Amino acid sequence: CEYEAIFLSTAEPTTGKGRSKNPTKTPCSQYVFNTALTRAKSLVVCAGNPFLLMTIEESMGNECSCWKEYIRRCILSKTFVVPSKLNHETSHAITQDPIKMLQEIIFKFSPALSIHLSVKDSILKSFQQALNSIPQYKNCKLKMVDDSKWNIVDVSLSDMDEIGLDSEENEGEKIGVFDCELQVKNYRSAVAVPLDHSKEPIVINGFNNRRGAFNNDIVQVEVTTYTSADDSSKEVIVKTSGKVVKVIEERHPTRYVCRADQYGFINFYPLDKTAPVIVNLPKISYNLLRYRPKDDQAPMVHDYITVFREDSIFDANDKIPRIRELIPFELSQSLLFVVIVLCWKPKYRKALGAVVEAVPRTSNLFFTNHLLNLVYYIDEEDEEVHAPLQPPNETNKLHHYNRAFTIDPPLSKDLDDAVSLTPLPQDGNYELAVLIANVAKRINENHPLDKKAKQRGTSVYGAKQRGAQRVHHMFPSSITSQLSLDYLKKRHVLCVPATVVIEEGVVTSVVSGDPKEAMVTSQIQFTYESAKKVMHNEEVDVETRRQVEAFDAASRPSLLMADTLNLLYKIAMYLRIKRLNDAGYCYDRSEEGEESNWQTHLLIEELMIFCNAAIADYLRERIPQQSALFLVQQPPLEVERHNFIKQNHKYLQQSLSLNYYLNDFNNEQAAPFIMPNTTLQLLVDACSNGDHITLASILSNNKLYPQLAMAEAMSRTINRKATYIVENSSEHNCNHHVHSGLLLPAYTHFTSPIRRYADLIVQRLVTSLIEGRSIAENSDIYMYKKLAKLCSQLNVRNKAAKDFERADNKACITRSCEISLERTEAFVIESSKKSNDLFELSFTSNHYECIHSQDTSFSISDLNSHHKTKDGAIVWKIVSISLHQSFNLFSHPDVMKIDMPSSGLKAPHCSIAAKLYQYTQGLKEGEPRLHRSNSNFAVCNKGITLSLECWVVTHQYLKCQNEDNFKEVKSLILQLQQEASKDQPQSKRDEQSVAITYEIQRPFTANDIVTVWLGKSLKECLPVPAIQLMEIAPTVRVCLHHNKYPSLCFSDVQLQNASLATGYYSIEQYVQLWSKVFIAESVYDSVRTKNLIFIRHAPLKWNGFSRVDNCVDDPYYVPKDEVSLVIPPKNQDSLDFISIKSGDFLCVRYEISDSLNAVYHFVVTSVEQGKKKRRHRKDIKNIIIRMCAEGDHSCRVTENMYQELKKGSQTCEIQIIPMPDSFHRVYARMKEALRDNNKWSSLSKTILISDTIRSNYFNGLTATKKELEISLKVFNYDPLAKQLWKGEGGIELNPIQQDSIKRALTNKFQLIQGPPGTGKSETGAHLAYIFSVTNKKISEEDPMSCKKKSVLYCGPSNKSVDVVHKNLHLLKALNNKLKILRIYGRTHERNDYPDPVFDLTQERTNRHDDGGGRVLDEFRDESLHEIIRHNCLEIVATESRLKELLDQGIIPSLDERNRYKKLITFEEMKEIQNNYDVILCTCNETCSQRLLSSKDILAQCIIDESGMATEPETIAASSLCEHVVLIGDHKQLQPVVKYSPAKECGLGTSLFERYANQFEEADDPHLITLELQYRMHSFICQGPSNIFYDGKLKADQIVQDRGPLTQSMDSFWPRGQLHPVLFLKVYGMERSTDYKYSRKVDSHSKCNDEEAEAVVNYIKMLVKEHDVKHDSIAVLTPYGAQKNLVAEMIKNDPELKTKESLSVATIVESQGDEYDIVILTTVRSQEVSEIRYKQYVQPDRQWLNENLGFLTDDHQINVGITRARYGLIIIGNDILLKYDATWNKLIEIYENEGCIYTV
Repeated sequence: CEYEAIFLSTAEPTTGKGRSKNPTKTPCSQYVFNTALTRAKSLVVCAGNPFLLMTIEESMGNECSCWKEYIRRCILSKTFVVPSKLNHETSHAITQDPIKMLQEIIFKFSPALSIHLSVKDSILKSFQQALNSIPQYKNCKLKMVDDSKWNIVDVSLSDMDEIGLDSEENEGEKIGVFDCELQVKNYRSAVAVPLDHSKEPIVINGFNNRRGAFNNDIVQVEVTTYTSADDSSKEVIVKTSGKVVKVIEERHPTRYVCRADQYGFINFYPLDKTAPVIVNLPKISYNLLRYRPKDDQAPMVHDYITVFREDSIFDANDKIPRIRELIPFELSQSLLFVVIVLCWKPKYRKALGAVVEAVPRTSNLFFTNHLLNLVYYIDEEDEEVHAPLQPPNETNKLHHYNRAFTIDPPLSKDLDDAVSLTPLPQDGNYELAVLIANVAKRINENHPLDKKAKQRGTSVYGAKQRGAQRVHHMFPSSITSQLSLDYLKKRHVLCVPATVVIEEGVVTSVVSGDPKEAMVTSQIQFTYESAKKVMHNEEVDVETRRQVEAFDAASRPSLLMADTLNLLYKIAMYLRIKRLNDAGYCYDRSEEGEESNWQTHLLIEELMIFCNAAIADYLRERIPQQSALFLVQQPPLEVERHNFIKQNHKYLQQSLSLNYYLNDFNNEQAAPFIMPNTTLQLLVDACSNGDHITLASILSNNKLYPQLAMAEAMSRTINRKATYIVENSSEHNCNHHVHSGLLLPAYTHFTSPIRRYADLIVQRLVTSLIEGRSIAENSDIYMYKKLAKLCSQLNVRNKAAKDFERADNKACITRSCEISLERTEAFVIESSKKSNDLFELSFTSNHYECIHSQDTSFSISDLNSHHKTKDGAIVWKIVSISLHQSFNLFSHPDVMKIDMPSSGLKAPHCSIAAKLYQYTQGLKEGEPRLHRSNSNFAVCNKGITLSLECWVVTHQYLKCQNEDNFKEVKSLILQLQQEASKDQPQSKRDEQSVAITYEIQRPFTANDIVTVWLGKSLKECLPVPAIQLMEIAPTVRVCLHHNKYPSLCFSDVQLQNASLATGYYSIEQYVQLWSKVFIAESVYDSVRTKNLIFIRHAPLKWNGFSRVDNCVDDPYYVPKDEVSLVIPPKNQDSLDFISIKSGDFLCVRYEISDSLNAVYHFVVTSVEQGKKKRRHRKDIKNIIIRMCAEGDHSCRVTENMYQELKKGSQTCEIQIIPMPDSFHRVYARMKEALRDNNKWSSLSKTILISDTIRSNYFNGLTATKKELEISLKVFNYDPLAKQLWKGEGGIELNPIQQDSIKRALTNKFQLIQGPPGTGKSETGAHLAYIFSVTNKKISEEDPMSCKKKSVLYCGPSNKSVDVVHKNLHLLKALNNKLKILRIYGRTHERNDYPDPVFDLTQERTNRHDDGGGRVLDEFRDESLHEIIRHNCLEIVATESRLKELLDQGIIPSLDERNRYKKLITFEEMKEIQNNYDVILCTCNETCSQRLLSSKDILAQCIIDESGMATEPETIAASSLCEHVVLIGDHKQLQPVVKYSPAKECGLGTSLFERYANQFEEADDPHLITLELQYRMHSFICQGPSNIFYDGKLKADQIVQDRGPLTQSMDSFWPRGQLHPVLFLKVYGMERSTDYKYSRKVDSHSKCNDEEAEAVVNYIKMLVKEHDVKHDSIAVLTPYGAQKNLVAEMIKNDPELKTKESLSVATIVESQGDEYDIVILTTVRSQEVSEIRYKQYVQPDRQWLNENLGFLTDDHQINVGITRARYGLIIIGNDILLKYDATWNKLIEIYENEGCIYTV
């Protein structure tokens, strides 16, 4: 039997011992369980107690072992449900512990023990047997990693194959092979650092040159030099590049956390960006694990991700790796995968691996910790230890230290160091003893614990949670406690003694002695805080006081503890200053929460450094020729150090800890020093309290000062990592064993043998020397090769431990930010990517130290800025309304109202120019009106500046810290406080306002001080904090989350390819697929709005909550129903100013308190009228705005926010992100097909779902007999139907054009492809004429039943419609009275008639300004908005009256505005019905209500340039008619799509292209191609014809016989008029957009000054020397910045500035145009020496996109080179262009014909 669904109850009768009474027939049996699962077709639901099921399962042994795995898979897929009764508030606390317990039972296990895990799954067992039975796998040992066995070749061609690098193998000169450490920077770039540090680092360009090698691997690199000459300077330039030829030693991790490929189930992408893509055992995964339905038509493919058993991969007994589980591909994006790398052969672009674990993507700390433990090989639990420790060798001969004490963090269990200070008989001398637990005595190299400790390498410290820190000890906890120097425990130690000499209270020398064995009993166990308090005689806890008192009682009259600590601090400072010089006076490395204890941290740190350095010197003296382990940190690379100093030298003098970089640098005048107000306040408080400790800490903390924070952040990036090495290693020169970070000639690790295995090794070395034993005889472990290998292992484990700690800290901060946004202050620093538009943040708090600066990167475009001024300031334009009757937005204390800036005051850092709207008082009858007034505000600066001379006072204080210096510093700080508060403008409160528009202007540069709110990153797979909100001015915050990742905030749905070549099964499927893609593009475009729109004090109504507890995420709440915002009548006036509508996006911000903030994202579902209310004798309804959260993370309400929201009294701030009308109309039209598809034409529904296989649907869709008879009669006998309307009379359309018209008249769905110059728009105009005449004749024959219908002619842009409008206008000269109506969009209409209906957000519609938004004068009389004003004088009178009110600063009332809107709408709809022959508009305008309501008058739809329209736009326009003709060329420009995933999912493919490809393949007559072109000279046509049209595009005889444009032009071309093409080689330099053009073009646009100069020179040459008219020349370019640059140069040129007829345009703007001579400037260029050699460049797809950009788009190339009639001039860098295949073919044609010329 089989059933649609199976519900399985697991009620289980058991025996007293918990065993099943009948295990083979109960649900707990694997047989019953398997039977139930295999009988269900769609759904299986199991109900029961998971703990009971697993308990019974365990007691039954092998009889029943499936439930644990079943529950695990339910949790992974988030289908494990806790019933709502258990989720009730009263039982919430009760259910949490069991849930955590269940997580631990199911998931928590040690990676080391995972190989013993055995899941008995009968289905997988059967599958495994099936695999083994397949012949091709039966005798194949896959684990041998044989190239012939691993099929990991990329499906697509590799980049290297595409660019043909094989022919370039002999480029350059090879100079040698070197052993190096590989440091991968990014996908394309790596640096190989030679192990011989006397050699310079080697740059490795391109991914192909480092294939097979991972980051940190030791490799052999072959170095090649490439020599080229600079054409301008004639200098010889030598470039060096390396290639990895062999991996010597693998130092990379073997496990990586990966995300699955979004479009496939084989590839996995590591979160570590330095690692390659990893394929998951593809022969098994790809060839065997795909299920396809038998029906070839079915689009669904059931793919599974294979998770393998880790033990089976490396088990020699398994011929094929055993499968652990199969995960449906649909779940892949909600999971992260742990992938083991098996190998990476250099011949492949991808590494081979195996997925061994799947973990949910969540910020839940349990799963995050579980994932990190798996990746970093962290054991989650201690193993049992059966071998005892060796007993300590206690002897009376050893000195016993009884004045020792420890200082460690609270709750520490591994106290491996103690300190003792004892007075010596000599006056002023002391014995300092650093005492280290002697672990080597108790655990030798043969002890069972040693193997495990070696494997772990180090203790691993996680994040601190609730004051406690998670620690994974190197030794088991029980062993650690036996080794730790605990309070009053007698322990065996190794002692490093030192003699301290103090004269007159000043430490004059500290001399270390040889290490020795000793015994110690710790007398006091300090924390850093308690030690600090004892130092300063502050109150401590009872236990510490008792221990100190006991110590002091035993020490009298010797040193008391407070004196001991203070003396040790002096010793530590002496050691520190001796080592670091002036930098030693600064200490800012305290952990979070320990800032006030910096003195005790410094004390212990310096003594440990001193001890480690002493041991390093001891080992070098005793064993100079034998193996010893050292910790080495090489100095920064000289190039990086020089660049760092060059960028920061003006700031380095301001910091004692950084100015040592300036030792050998020519110092310049220091820049003014910026001090934030928050830092100043901290200093003021410290001075007021006389707190020297806090004052010194603040002064020395670089993170509290913007410039120093940036310099310190950059210094960390150039510092090289410290690594363990072996003395006398051939890898390292003995003279380079320095530790540059500590400024020590030799250093090792010795002081933490309980926590670090390296310290234990060094301890064993020291113990052997103390006992006089030979090192070589001690153990084989000290042999060089083994020790060198051990060093490599320890380096890997140390890096893993640091990465783990950083990741764990990030996870904890992320979880905290998820509960509530965290507010903090940060400094803006320059981006490491060296872009003027990119910035990063540096946080002032140590709490966020683990957050990498790249996690906080953002660009100016992420801040919704409106434009940039000439002086570099950023401008924001903002609209705010309030749902209170009135409000005061600028009541913030930092905002001051000013009348005008005083000449004595410096300009404010941030200024605000506002327009305030207030209700008019004392009006007579009628609604109150709003008055507008202007106000200016200044925002107080967040910092002050001071000179270096003033700041030097603080340096003297840090060095001396006496009272005199303190007074000077205090005087300076109080003076700065006065300066910060003086000269501020006097505050003037603004009046209460109902709405405000304002403009904020402020610079945004490095060193700016900003306030941000941190939340959880939605982009990163692992939990990472990210900037949620950034304050650009008081009360104005920008949401970076939805600006950077709009689709994740507003639509979390994974996009699928919507453009299906196989067709669609239903309209529902079509709309569902396309609406998701369309919304994704809409959101991406919407968030880039230039206006910020806010609703303040909004009382959202939450209609109940549902608790979500899926055992994966931490419990949260979601709205049960739609959230609503009710607007009462009194607030509707202000709401009308922002015109919110369905489809708009909302960013909702709650600020409950400083510790409770949240942001949610919604989509408006409807705006409707609510219940009526009586007011002023009128029925007025509430307006209800309903919204829902579309994304999975859009609205997750945490427990504390839930408690606040359910009260219903909280108000919020809402940012409205309007969906552009262009998207909203099409989206609404598509959704209408779901509600009532009868409103769509039957033809459009056929077009929706058809494909090539079902294209016979169209064969029956022909015009009716009557229509066809009349239209063919018109075509054959009407002279205007075939005759050309322009030029000499009597010339007809060519045969192909006529054939295309006849097919379009016959077929109700026809495609006409028109390559450049073939007259497709002219053909379309003739077709429209024939259709209009046909419609008129049909109506005349039967006027009673057949109402005259119109032809709808549209295009994707107004320009495309203008072209056909001009063609139709030619009929006027032929006395034809074709009645035309042109409908423009509201943007164009407002430019002619500014809208008096007051809308504060009108400017948002200008973002899609098309061609300047102006109506051409020749079309004005046929424009709808002109006609209705000519016919209805009431409109003109109303507009005049409303404009007068606005000129007086009075806003028309709501009733007045509504009456005006209704009048316009009525007149428009009436005019559209006025028997027009042809109606012209854009595709988008066809979705407007004025046309939709008149669709019954539309008979045919012609869409011109349909290759440029998105499929939804095309289908929406087609849905109005039953006869559709698409005219276009998919080889020219495609639809403009900004969101790459939406483009990849089909939005970049037009409906024309989809059907053209299908019809062309099937040779279907519904596609016809025009092949005769009348524009280009035959030689100009040759290139595009051969490259894009398979040689089918031919020049008409008229073009072939065409002579030169002017008599002298024949001499202009290198090969004469027969080859009128010139490629001009110009090797200029591209640059990013200049500020002057930033308002007009994208900030990332490019321009090229040298090419622009060449353009101007050639224009002047053509005009002056060859008599070419200005209007015959056009300049084209792919980039808007270059267009503006050329236009500016022409404008400023004295010979050309008066010639306004010169056309300068982008390639996209030129579509449909033609010119006599075209100059195409390609813009993109690089240094010739950088790009001359392909082997040096190593170009791939990413490199081509970065360096050629738009020039890699074949569609733009085609348009750019096909606009010219008489001649084409191309200016560009031929060396760079040849890297693109299309340009290479084109340039090769020109080279063969001699058309290349060099400037």
